[in-house]
Amino acid sequence: MKENKIKPKGDAVKSDIEVNGLKATLFRYDATDEDGDTILEFLLIPANKRVVLITLWGSEAERDANKADIMAIESSLKPIN
Repeated sequence: MKENKIKPKGDAVKSDIEVNGLKATLFRYDATDEDGDTILEFLLIPANKRVVLITLWGSEAERDANKADIMAIESSLKPIN
């Protein structure tokens, strides 16, 4: 984040969500980076005694342009039973 000059504009909005049947916690920040306004997200997914952390940031336009890739990553997350 430091390399990309990402700076939150305020406090995170915390949401409990579900991704492909996995309970997760999402922290979303309005932020800025070297290109201007951006959205920064941390997705935490409990995995036994560990946590999987996925970080995503980009402007609305960048997110829209990469929506298929973002959805592919989300759909690849699956519980192991």
